[in-house]
Amino acid sequence: MARQRRPRIGRWIALATVAALIGSGAWFASSLQRVGPGKAFYYRVDKPTPLGPVLANLEKKGIIRSAFAVSLLARFQGRPATVRIGTFRLSRQLTGLGVLRSLEDRIRQMVRIPETNWAARTSRLLARAQVCSATEYMACLRSPEQFQSLVPFPLPKDSL
Repeated sequence: MARQRRPRIGRWIALATVAALIGSGAWFASSLQRVGPGKAFYYRVDKPTPLGPVLANLEKKGIIRSAFAVSLLARFQGRPATVRIGTFRLSRQLTGLGVLRSLEDRIRQMVRIPETNWAARTSRLLARAQVCSATEYMACLRSPEQFQSLVPFPLPKDSL
């Protein structure tokens, strides 16, 4: 009497699991690749922000392919879960890992301002160094009350 063959469900489950792992690994790797050519730009974070919303914003702008994949990579590598205050240089040519590295490396622009400079001359110097626009600098000078919490002495009312 011939033995009846029973379907080997265990083998099919193992095969499906391996196929799912290979497929998800390929998706994960492709999600971390460069998006394409593009110019570098500055990305500003004004207050400490969780990494998830920052990555979602970058995905919406077309800088990364998948915010989910980049956040998984960040967790796997033990990178900070919060993006600190600062300005960051990003590009569509960065991989997911490159974006994470850029979000940890804030830009610092060192500018030497002579003590004898007038405000208008200083504003042009800062604008040339791309720190801020001349009008932004002049507006800060005209409203010193916003800086009072930073210093222990009284500031003038109308201008710095």
